[in-house]
Amino acid sequence: MSRIGAMRWKFCLLAAMLAAPPAWADDCGPVVAAQVKLFHTPYRSTLVMHHNDGPDLIIGNINTTDTRYVNMSGVLTDDWEHSPLDANKDEAEYLHNLRQMKLSCNIERSEPVNGDMTDVYTTQDRGSDTIKSRTWISRSLGLPVKIESYLGQNTERPGTSTATYEYNDVKAPEDSPPSP
Repeated sequence: MSRIGAMRWKFCLLAAMLAAPPAWADDCGPVVAAQVKLFHTPYRSTLVMHHNDGPDLIIGNINTTDTRYVNMSGVLTDDWEHSPLDANKDEAEYLHNLRQMKLSCNIERSEPVNGDMTDVYTTQDRGSDTIKSRTWISRSLGLPVKIESYLGQNTERPGTSTATYEYNDVKAPEDSPPSP
């Protein structure tokens, strides 16, 4: 599997683990709907992962309508890799993984993020302390604008991560190779 293919798989799995529960509980409906909509919406995101045993990792991600660009070196370099994007396949994989999980969601509060009113949901694995997350869903867009996650002490690499999302004027990176 290529580096970008492995990253795509890890990103989809991480999104499934952090964003939503399997049971389609009423409180999880908005979280599931936001994640499904995200697969079909062009966006830019920055993921900052802080592990307790090493330096932070910053991952830049740009999804256009047909291509995923990933920058494992951080968002300030021109080292972008790309792969084809199949939103329907990603959605199906997410929904499949979702059915295997034991997560619950609760609405926690509402608050503005960058001038946009959001509803904040907590998501937790009911079976352990391994994964807990908080998702800010834009009321106007129905999409996540931020996800904070905690990977507990029972994981391979405990730590935290914060992903932020932007949806305006999404384009391929300027110096990226042509789409596959």
